[in-house]
Amino acid sequence: MEIPPKSELEGLQKEPVKILTSSEPRNKYRIPKTGDVLQIKLVVSEVFRVKDRFDTFGEPFYFVTSGPLVSPAAKGSVTIGSD
Repeated sequence: MEIPPKSELEGLQKEPVKILTSSEPRNKYRIPKTGDVLQIKLVVSEVFRVKDRFDTFGEPFYFVTSGPLVSPAAKGSVTIGSD
């Protein structure tokens, strides 16, 4: 089953899913011109399970509301790859 279009998804019945724990590392990106490092993490604020909708493997569809958390790293405090 393909993912339905957004217009169809918004009208589906959804039930909230409680998130008990979350642990995700931050991605780190160096800005070559300045040498600054940005730490970016996707923060999930809400999760909903779509009622009576499943993919071809029988797994349920979920809606996830999220946003980025962007913070600069203190100079010299973060290493990236082969730094």
